[in-house]
Amino acid sequence: MADNGAPADQETRVSSGTGRRRWLIGVVIVVVVVLAVWAIAAVTARGASNGAGTSAPAGPSSSASGSAPSSSSPTPGETSDAPDANASEDPGAFPELPPVAPDEPGQAPGLEVTLQQFESVTGEVVVPGDVQAAAVRVTVQITNAADTPLDLNLVVMSAYMGEERDPAETYQQPGGVPFSGSLDPGATATGVYLFRIPDDRRSDVTFVVDYRGGEPAITWRGAIPEN
Repeated sequence: MADNGAPADQETRVSSGTGRRRWLIGVVIVVVVVLAVWAIAAVTARGASNGAGTSAPAGPSSSASGSAPSSSSPTPGETSDAPDANASEDPGAFPELPPVAPDEPGQAPGLEVTLQQFESVTGEVVVPGDVQAAAVRVTVQITNAADTPLDLNLVVMSAYMGEERDPAETYQQPGGVPFSGSLDPGATATGVYLFRIPDDRRSDVTFVVDYRGGEPAITWRGAIPEN
């Protein structure tokens, strides 16, 4: 009878040990699953937090750029650098009196100027840049009708050709004698000026005499009289 009971106890112990091991394995599995779920949840929460922190400034940045004023729009009180459409194209141009015919006297307050003589000559080469070519020699007379002397050193004569007023080049010779010195009240002085004007451009010429800064120049326009 004693021999028959021993195997039964061994079988019971074996069965009990097997059940304990299965329980431990189950507990380990449950713990591993819980830890895995916790880790996944932690990683997911951290990623969401980082995403929110990165995207948050995007809203204010785009809003600021959208509301910034354009640099091309002038602010109140600011002047624009664009040119004024009403401004003169050549604000530095000297004023001129209305032109008269070349054979008429030009007049300004206290001054009378006449183009006394026109001669066809050949301009001579005197300085670098001169070209021997057909020219017109003009004799000019100035009468000072004012009460004060006239500074003849300020007198400048120019010539222009055609409607476009192409400037005529000047010569010193033959026979050029520009005005110089001082002209007393009631006195008369004579000067001689030469301009390179081709024969085919002498039908419309403008002569200009500037005699004092700030005063309108005396002008003549028309065909050069033939001698």
